[in-house]
Amino acid sequence: MNTFNESSLDGLKEFEKLLEGTHPHSEEIISFLKSKASQGNLITQKMIGFMYFDGKGVEQNYYEAFRWYLLSANQGDADSQLRIGWMFQEGNGTGQSDKNAVKWYRKAAKKGEVNSQYRLGTLYQEGKGTAQSDEDAFKFYLLAAKQGHSSAQTRLALMYLNGQGTKLDYWEALKWFELASQQGDEYAKNCYEHMTQAEKIIESGCYYVTTS
Repeated sequence: MNTFNESSLDGLKEFEKLLEGTHPHSEEIISFLKSKASQGNLITQKMIGFMYFDGKGVEQNYYEAFRWYLLSANQGDADSQLRIGWMFQEGNGTGQSDKNAVKWYRKAAKKGEVNSQYRLGTLYQEGKGTAQSDEDAFKFYLLAAKQGHSSAQTRLALMYLNGQGTKLDYWEALKWFELASQQGDEYAKNCYEHMTQAEKIIESGCYYVTTS
């Protein structure tokens, strides 16, 4: 009879079986992963967080997901920091706190994590968890937009168009609307088409910042 050893984790197919709950040694492997994670192994901490968050290989449990993600986030993992920020923002697996969301998004954003940069921008723009600041919102949207984040590109374009947090610049707005539209952002596409057709901006609705 086969017994579990570390080699049971070798290979993508073996890990897929674990996530699907079909691995013959699932319970032993999960126990092994938790042991490694408890010893400070960042990769296994993050892996267990993912498993609990998505209910892969274990019963879904957001509180357990938060607990394991927090361990890897505290070790400086940017993706885990993003996830902790999101869980605080949504009140998922922990108490809702925009202030704590901002704290963790900042940590990840400093490492260049694009979704954290975008989410920080929205919180600054809306004044949630931090003082409202169009200038800071613009700064973080710009960082995320330069990395190709389409929603950040759209919001950046709107800020250029309305002179929010930056000097009004029609051509910069047009540029960022075009880049976002090329990624399938329908709102940006609508704004870009209206602007290129020289129709009145106010008739296009592009002066209004939507929340997405």
